Amino acid sequence: MDFQFDKLTTPWNCTFVVVTNELGSGTHAHDHTTRKFVDAQGWFNQYVAKKSEAVIHMVCGTPNIIKGPLSKPSLSNAVRSSAGLATPTLEEAQKADMLDHYLSKRDIAMDPKGYFKFKIDTEKKVIFASYHSCIMNDKGEFFDLEGNKLTCHGRSPEPLKTWECRTAKELTTQILEQWEMADKVMTIGHGGYVGREAQKAEAALYSGKTYRQD
Repeated sequence: MDFQFDKLTTPWNCTFVVVTNELGSGTHAHDHTTRKFVDAQGWFNQYVAKKSEAVIHMVCGTPNIIKGPLSKPSLSNAVRSSAGLATPTLEEAQKADMLDHYLSKRDIAMDPKGYFKFKIDTEKKVIFASYHSCIMNDKGEFFDLEGNKLTCHGRSPEPLKTWECRTAKELTTQILEQWEMADKVMTIGHGGYVGREAQKAEAALYSGKTYRQD
C-alpha cells in the first residue's frame, strides 16, 4: 500500500489533500475483519502523516494542527511586532498560514526574460535584490546569456541590475517605478512577486527571522 501511494503521488507536481477516517477514539472493533481493516488503515495513516508537510485533526469542524508549518503561529508573531496592527487570533493566523503555504506550492512558469534574487544582510540592515537575464529555448529550458543551462541549485550568472535598500517600499519604488527596464522585462505577476518578496524580506530583516525566497 505504501508503494502504491508513492507511485500515485510522486510523478505529480501538485499539492495532495488526503482525507481519511479517524481511528482509535471509538469502540474496539468486534470482529476479525474490521480489526484487520482498522490496523491496515492505521498503519497507512501513519505513513501518509510521516510523508506530509501538514497534518490536521478535525473535531466538530474545528481544526487541530498536529504537524507542519501551520502549527507555528509565525504570522501572529510577525503581526504582533508590527505597531498599529490588530493581533489576529491563533486560528486566524493558522488559516492565513495555511492559505499562504498552499499558494506557495502552486505551479508557476518562469518568466522567459529573466528572474529576481533576494537576500538580506542583518548586520548592514539592508535588502539586496538582483535581476538576471535568461533565454528560453523551444524545449522550455533556460540558459544564461552565455549559453549555460540554468538549474534551481546552480550558480546564477552575473546580474544585469542590483539594488541595496533598507525597506520594502524603497526597494519596490526603485525597481517598479524608477528602473527604466521594468516595463520591458517585467509582467504584472512578476511585479506582484517582487512586492511580496520585498515585504517578506523586510519583515525578516527587522524581526531577526530567517529569510527564504519563495
